[in-house]
Order: sequence, then C-alpha cells, then structure tokens
Amino acid sequence: MKIIFILIAGLSLLNASFIKSTDVVKDTISKVEWQDKDLAAPMKWQAAIDYCHSSSLAGYNDWRLPNINELKSIVSRVKYPAIVPEFTQINSSSFWSSTTDLNENKQVWTIYFGEGTVSSSNKNYNYHVRCIRGGE
Repeated sequence: MKIIFILIAGLSLLNASFIKSTDVVKDTISKVEWQDKDLAAPMKWQAAIDYCHSSSLAGYNDWRLPNINELKSIVSRVKYPAIVPEFTQINSSSFWSSTTDLNENKQVWTIYFGEGTVSSSNKNYNYHVRCIRGGE
C-alpha cells in the first residue's frame, strides 16, 4: 500500500509546476506561459509561426511557436490525450514546433498529443498550434 501511495504522489509531482489561469497555463519552473485553448484551425508551418507572432492572447503580444523541447515539456505519459492535465482544451492531434529537422530542411519536428510521440513532418502539412511566451 505504501508503494502505491508513493507512486501516485510521485506522479502528481511530475506536473506540479503547471498552474492554470484564465487563458494560459503557466510553468513555474521554466517561467513560460502556454496558450491553453487551441483556438486556430490546423494550418501550415509558416502560418503557425505567423499566427503565434500576431496573437494578443491574455493581453500579451510576445507569443511564438514553441521549440520541440518546450512541447515535450507538456507531454504527460500517464494520461490520454498525452498532455499535462492543467490544459482545459486538449486535442489529441499533431502540433507544430519551431524546430526544423536538421537532416531535412523541408521537415519540422511535431508532437502528436494522442500518444506524446515526436516525429518529423513536412512544412506543408496542416497541424494544430499551441503558442508560448517567455523562456527560450
């Protein structure tokens, strides 16, 4: 019984750095803020970059497309969809990162939040966007 309690307590601490506010989820460790709601329809990579740069969510205008490591930081390995539970709007689709695949210039790293898997995808595909501010 002690082992189960320790395991559950440990898993809850994995997401302890995330705090939900009105329109954003804040990561108190990395000091970034995430767009909570997936407001946009799927779009191509350049459009995703432009969408984040033109966003004024929560009264801020310094939003950007997250890099692949930032996207990985909100993956949850203990639930489906595989995103930390503080996000209220979750979509199990693939999301763009700003990180280009160094082996193939026409490819960009993405995360599929259905399972939390990372893959390289063509910049002309249509994927979802979750903007971030701060950090990097």
